[in-house]
Amino acid sequence: MIRPQLPRFSLLAALLLLLAWVGLPCEQARAAEPFIAFENDGSGNAPDSRFQSWHAELEPFGSYGESWFFLVQADDGGVLFALSSVTNLGLRTFDGSYDLEYYEPDGTAHRVHQECRRDQVRGSTQSMDMYVGASRVWGGGKSYHMSIQEGGVVLDLNLENVLSPYKFGDGKVRFGEDLSSEWTLSLDAPRARSSGSLTIDGKTFDLAGNAYHDHGWATIKLPDFLRKWFTLRIFDESYTVVLHHQYFTERYGKADNKFGLLGRDDRIVAATRNFLFTPTSWTRHSTGKDLPASAELSINAGGYQVHGTISDLRLLDAVDVLAQLSWPVRTAIRAFYSDVWLIRLLGRYELDVTDSTGTRHISGQAIVEANYY
Repeated sequence: MIRPQLPRFSLLAALLLLLAWVGLPCEQARAAEPFIAFENDGSGNAPDSRFQSWHAELEPFGSYGESWFFLVQADDGGVLFALSSVTNLGLRTFDGSYDLEYYEPDGTAHRVHQECRRDQVRGSTQSMDMYVGASRVWGGGKSYHMSIQEGGVVLDLNLENVLSPYKFGDGKVRFGEDLSSEWTLSLDAPRARSSGSLTIDGKTFDLAGNAYHDHGWATIKLPDFLRKWFTLRIFDESYTVVLHHQYFTERYGKADNKFGLLGRDDRIVAATRNFLFTPTSWTRHSTGKDLPASAELSINAGGYQVHGTISDLRLLDAVDVLAQLSWPVRTAIRAFYSDVWLIRLLGRYELDVTDSTGTRHISGQAIVEANYY
C-alpha cells in the first residue's frame, strides 16, 4: 500500500506547492476525467520480477512515489505494519523513508519514522532488492523479506507465501484524458507465514504469524484521485480474505475501485472486483473522521459465497501522515489540499462460507484499515 509521501517544506515552499496542487480557486467545475482499471494486457496474474522491482526511470515524473508494504498478525496477538518508500514529491530532488509501527497485544505502540536522502537510496531495477537508508526489502517468487538495523531498532522479517503472488490485469489504474498517469499494485504475498523478530525500545518481539505484502508505484498524487481507501484482511485457519475498496474523488466521478481475493488453504479460489464491504455503523473520531464500527461482507465468486459481519471494530491507531511536517505547513496543507489519516482497526468477523460441499461458519479477528485523503 502506497503511503502519501510528504518531505519537509518551508512554509513558502508549501504554499507554492499548494498553488500547483489546487490551481486557481475560481476554476470552473468540469466533467469527470476518464480512468481505466486493470486492463488485461496478456501478462497474466503473476507479477514478474520487473514489476516487483524499483522503477527508477519514473523519478523525473513530478508525482512519483513507490513503496513496499508489510503487515504481520503475530500468533501472540501483536500486529506489525512496515513500509519502505521512495518519492520525488515536494521541492526537494528525491526522498526515501521507512516507517514501522508495532502494537503489542495490549495495544502498546512502538513507532519508527526515518527520512533518508537521495544518496541513501539504491536498488535493483530488475528484481525486488531495495535499500532505503538502514532498511532493505528483497525477495521474489514466494519469499519476501524486510530488515532494518539502526540504533536500537533491529527488524528481521521473513515471509514464505501460503498464497501465490497476484495482480489484477496489468496491475495498473490509468488516469486522465491521455491516461498517462498511473497507480499500481501487486499483491506479492496475499497470505504468508512470517518469521523473525523485532527489537525496539529495549524489547524484542516474535514475529511468527500470518502476513501480507504488497508493492506499487504511482505517478499521480493519491489525494488527487482518492477520498477514502478501506482494506480488510482475514487470516482464518482455512480461509483468506483480502479486499481493497477505493473511493475516487469527484475529479474521477466519485467512482468505486474494488478488488480482492478469496483463498482456501494454499489456493486462491476467487479473484473478484464485485463484492460488498459496507459499513453499517460509524463512530466519530477526534480527527473529525467517521470510522466504521461495524460492516457487512458479501462475496459471490469462484463458486463460493461468503456472507457475514465485521463487528466490534476498535481503534488500534490513527496515524497522522502530516505530523512529520511543521505546524504552519501542516495547517496549510490541511486547509487547502488534503488531511491524510491512516486508521487501523481490529474487529471480529463472523462469516458463513458456502461452496458445493456445504456451509461452514468461521470467526476470528479481522484487520481493517480506513485511510482518508
